[in-house]
Amino acid sequence: MYTNTLNKSFLLLAVVSTAFVSGCATSQSSKDVFLRDQQKAGVVYAQVDKVIPGIEGKSDCEKTDGTERIKEIRSKICGRLNEVNWVRVTTLKNKALFNNMEIVPSTMTLKIGSIVRLDTSKEVGFRFVDVAAYEETETCKWMGSGNDLADDKLTTAGKVVGGFVAGALVLPAAAFYATDRQGGVECNGWSYKTAYSDYLRSN
Repeated sequence: MYTNTLNKSFLLLAVVSTAFVSGCATSQSSKDVFLRDQQKAGVVYAQVDKVIPGIEGKSDCEKTDGTERIKEIRSKICGRLNEVNWVRVTTLKNKALFNNMEIVPSTMTLKIGSIVRLDTSKEVGFRFVDVAAYEETETCKWMGSGNDLADDKLTTAGKVVGGFVAGALVLPAAAFYATDRQGGVECNGWSYKTAYSDYLRSN
């Protein structure tokens, strides 16, 4: 079921720090502001969109090709596939969806909608700190315009955007969806509006 996605997961981790999914070009300057906000925040919260067992990456781990970066990622993951899950998370929605894959211990029983904490000083893909909420609560949840990825599909006016499932996880810079709506996690006093204030003001 997840084979095609996992065959490209190493590439996703290796190519880019954040997958910018947008229906129009997201300028490099906007991306830079977003990344600066993340670094300043130190710790950010994100919502889980998809959980895939680590063992689904076995076929890719059996390969020996790829860039040095992909080989490095394999060296960190392939010896413990039974101990990890591939977890896709969304950190922010504002004219684009900011989304990436993180490696999380399989002992964490995450599901769609869970809220996790990420340490942005760490290497992308390995930033998981802990689970803030296994299910959304009144004080820890996605706020504002809904997270379009949390139901495993990207929609506009109630329709699935063609090509999303096949491409958005594989091509980090793929253009699929634009929105003027805004949303993110607010959790026990932490807010996406504060953490990403410079980016939100500039867009």
